[in-house]
Amino acid sequence: MFCSSHSHLCNCGELRICPAASNRFFTFALIITAWICPVALATSVQEGPIAAGDVTPTSIISEKLSFYNERFPRIQFVHAKGGEQWHEDYTTVLTLLGREATSLDYEHPKEFRQDLVDANLHRIKVMLVNDLASASLFRVGQGSTVDRENLCVITLNPDAVVPNDAEATRYIANLPDELAGKIHPTRFLNNQQHLRFAIDHEAFHCLDSLYNGGAPMTDRPLGGEYNQFLREGAADSFAAAIHLRAHERKTDYLQNMMHLRAIWMFSDGPNRCTFESIRETTGADLSELRSMTLSELIDYSTQVGKSMGGSYEYFVQQRAAALAAASEFGFEVQIYDNAWKHLEDITPKEELVDYRIKWYRYFLGTLFNDQKISFDMPRAPE
Repeated sequence: MFCSSHSHLCNCGELRICPAASNRFFTFALIITAWICPVALATSVQEGPIAAGDVTPTSIISEKLSFYNERFPRIQFVHAKGGEQWHEDYTTVLTLLGREATSLDYEHPKEFRQDLVDANLHRIKVMLVNDLASASLFRVGQGSTVDRENLCVITLNPDAVVPNDAEATRYIANLPDELAGKIHPTRFLNNQQHLRFAIDHEAFHCLDSLYNGGAPMTDRPLGGEYNQFLREGAADSFAAAIHLRAHERKTDYLQNMMHLRAIWMFSDGPNRCTFESIRETTGADLSELRSMTLSELIDYSTQVGKSMGGSYEYFVQQRAAALAAASEFGFEVQIYDNAWKHLEDITPKEELVDYRIKWYRYFLGTLFNDQKISFDMPRAPE
């Protein structure tokens, strides 16, 4: 089913395209990875405390779309559920885009406009078929049925990723089944809150592309990975801030979400290991967060992502430290794809390796019991 609160067509894997300079030519590295971001729905367009009542995934998604469509008139936010009806949703996306649309998620030379659109459409198809969450921003083309300049397509199948608290948690944990089944119930994500969080996370990606520009072209070996890490941190910061503004306090959900994000460093999507951005946001003054306009909140979240991500050189050191820590744990060193291969030749700072080992033991060890955990543990070395 396809849903757009504005057009009334009702019902966080991803393709990273990193143009890299090579002499005078540009090459595209197309990497399809799972963007796993379960989401939950809100019952009101308002950001205030969540009211009790008969809340469904459809009502949450509809209200979230209304929230963003009412506040950002330059973008039409739509939701494509996928699953068995993926082809219907995909056809609707093509109709909404029109002819000669432009992808806004990545900087690119004009001559690659159609290549990038085709690649992003393929990515959307993969997300729909496999019930994965993602967001893509386009400038609509000729013959589009959208009456706004830009289209944000959010893919997410709540039936697959947030049917209940336990399954929502297993989905975001990204652990082998034998471990995921042992997660303590106190660590479960509230599936409705998680659906809200995921929609906010994905919506931010579109807002980020429009107001901050698409991911920049780079010729650095891990430039594309670095840019993605900053944007993932910013998106989680934004979603956490929206959550805090609604609930007016730190919640078990945010603590558990931070906990689960922390163990992503040794997964197939290490750029979603964004617990430090969530923690930084939860430590902000709530009255200041609530007083921000949405535009200011976008700027704030962008800065959190950059601050927690650090410089490119620090990012490389952190990833090299993760590989060294993986070796200490007895994990296969080649836990990432070939883009990370050269890190094996880098000797990371010992304190960074120790930090990775400390945090992974702490967060993984407490995932299977009800031990009280702190937002403050552990902290990265200066």
